[in-house]
Amino acid sequence: MSKEEPLVSVVMNCHNGERFLKEAIDSVYAQSYQNWEIIFWDNGSTDNSALIAKSYDERLKYFLSKETTSLGKARNMAIKKTNGKYITFLDCDDLHLPEKIAIQLEIMKTNTTVLTYGSWIEINETGSEIKKHKIKSQNINVFEQLLYKYNLNFTTLMIDKNFIENSNIFFDSNLSFSPDFNFVMRIAYSNNISSIGNYLAQYRVHSDSMSHKYQEDKYNEVEYTMKILSDLGAKYKYLNFNLLSLAILYRMKYKDSKKSGKYFFAFINLIHYFVLRLRIAFVK
Repeated sequence: MSKEEPLVSVVMNCHNGERFLKEAIDSVYAQSYQNWEIIFWDNGSTDNSALIAKSYDERLKYFLSKETTSLGKARNMAIKKTNGKYITFLDCDDLHLPEKIAIQLEIMKTNTTVLTYGSWIEINETGSEIKKHKIKSQNINVFEQLLYKYNLNFTTLMIDKNFIENSNIFFDSNLSFSPDFNFVMRIAYSNNISSIGNYLAQYRVHSDSMSHKYQEDKYNEVEYTMKILSDLGAKYKYLNFNLLSLAILYRMKYKDSKKSGKYFFAFINLIHYFVLRLRIAFVK
C-alpha cells in the first residue's frame, strides 16, 4: 500500500473490554487496506485490556486516560490523538470486515461526502450470525430517514476529520450511553451523507455490553438528543411527532406499564404511537 494513500485512524475507546478485545484489534490488522493507525484510548481499565493492546506493534498507539470519563468525552480525547485524514470507530467487542476501510475510502472520494456508513451483521457472544441488517446505497440528506428509523450502526461509520474540526461538531461530553446517536444526528441534520449497501462490520450482542445493561439510561439520552434537535428549528415537520412518540414509549416501557391500574393508559398510548407513525410515514 502506497503511503500516498490517505491514512485512516481507527479509534478504539476501551473500558475493561478484554473479553473480545483481541478479536476486535485483529480485525483491523486483517484489513485489505493497510495504511491505518489504531488510536487506543484506555478509559481507566482495570482488567487486562492494556496488556492486550500493548502486545501489538507501533501501528497501535496506546493512550491511558488520567481519569475515567463519559464515553462522549473519551471519544473526543481520542480524536485529538488521530493523525489520519479519515476516522473510523471500533468498539472492543465488535469487528470490522476485511474490506471495510477500502470500500468506504472509495465512496468517500467518489461522492466527496463527509460521512459514510453501511450494512452490518449482528452476531452473538460466540461470533455466530444472528441477523443481517441491509442498508440501501444512497448519497442524500438522510436526516428524516434516520429520525423515522435509526438503522445506522456506529461501527460501520467513517468520517472526514477536516469536517469534524471545521464544523466543530464533536461528541457531547454529557453522554455516556448514546453519544454516537447524538453525534450522527447533528451531522445529518444539515449534511448529505452516504450509506453503503456492502456489509462493513459485525456488531456483537452480549450480556456484558453497555447497550444491553443500560437501556433506560440510553433511552433518556436519546430523549435528550431529540430535544436538542427540536431546538435547531422547524426544518423537519416530523421531528416533534418523533419526540412525542419517544416520550410515549418511555412512559410505557419504564413507568406506567409497570404500575397496577395503568395498563389501559399504556394501551391508549400504544394506539397513539402507531397513529403518529402512520402520519410520519404517509403525510407529506
